[in-house]
This record gives sequence, structure tokens and C-alpha cells, in this order.
Amino acid sequence: TTAIDLDYARFEDHSAESEEKHEYVNGEWDKSEAEASSVDARDGETSFKIAHERLVGASTELEFGVDYRRKKRDITYTNCAWEADNEGDPVVYELDGSIGSLIEETRVDPYVMVSGKRGAFAWEAGLRYENTRSEIDYLEDEESEGRVSKDYNELLPSVNLRWDVSEADRINLSLAKTIKRPNFNELIPALLDGEFGENDYIGNP
Repeated sequence: TTAIDLDYARFEDHSAESEEKHEYVNGEWDKSEAEASSVDARDGETSFKIAHERLVGASTELEFGVDYRRKKRDITYTNCAWEADNEGDPVVYELDGSIGSLIEETRVDPYVMVSGKRGAFAWEAGLRYENTRSEIDYLEDEESEGRVSKDYNELLPSVNLRWDVSEADRINLSLAKTIKRPNFNELIPALLDGEFGENDYIGNP
């Protein structure tokens, strides 16, 4: 059996938030200030998979194939600020900096897996070779701060065993090597104000 799968997903985020603060001391106006921030983001993801399964002997199944995935994010953070000279001044924001990035990630992962079952025992063994290439373009105040490229390849084995002791009891044993990938905000080498609550954050490409 041969299976082919093709997927495409797109996500857009155009959002903004603002905060005003007015301070009084002993009933008298002291100062007023405000901050505003906006996000303009476009995400796109394309994935393709082809897999082939076939029997090898009476109770063993072989599966092999390749997964392809390409992700792209174009995002800009814009910050504005305002401070009043007098009480009652209208809020007129001025640009307080912007951070932009274009992140592209491409993965090509071939794999092979063998599984079988005999009586109460079932097993599965697999091997995946993950190839990842990422490129990060970073801009601050609309000026390029450079490009970072990162390539890495990992061989990821896995073994799973299952023993059905009875109709109500089962024992599972599993051993696998996996990769935890950073989200895209963790790749931007820029200072993100308040990324985690009151804490700023700088990503590592």
C-alpha cells in the first residue's frame, strides 16, 4: 500500500493593544503616559508525505517513506509611546521602534519502520533521519541586522514493545530519541519587550 498526503496551512495575525497610565499626587495631576504595540504576522506551512507499507513474512510489516515540511513566518512587532506635557493632552503616539523577522525552515525526513505481532507480544522498531535547514533574517527599525543560517541532521532511533499479560493488563516498554524544536519567537535574536509577562526575552537562532 502506498499513501500520499499533501497539506497546506496559512495563519495571519493583525492585532494591537494599548495601555494608558495617569498619575496623581495629593490630588494633583503628575504625569500621563501610554504605550501601544501591534503585531503583523503571516505564517505558511506546506507538508508532503509519501509512505509505502508491505508485509514481510506472515506477521511482520515494513513501512518506509519520507516527510517534507516547509514553514515560513514573516512578522513585525511595532511599538509606540506617548507622554503628556499637560493634563488632558490628547494621546498622540510616536514610533518607539520596530522589530521584524523572516524565518524559513525546511525539513526532509526519510524513515523506515518494522513492526510485528506474535500472540500476546507486539513490537515496533524505527529509524528516522531528520534534516533541517533554517534561515532567519532580522530587522530592527526597518534596517537589516543580518542573516543567520542553521543546518542540523539527527538520526533518531525508536523501539516499542507491548505484552498483553491478560485481557485487562498490559506492559509497555519504549525507548526513543527525539528532538524538541524551538518555536519561531525563540529564534529571533532581538529583545522582545514583555514576551513572558513582565519579562523581556532575546531569542537564539
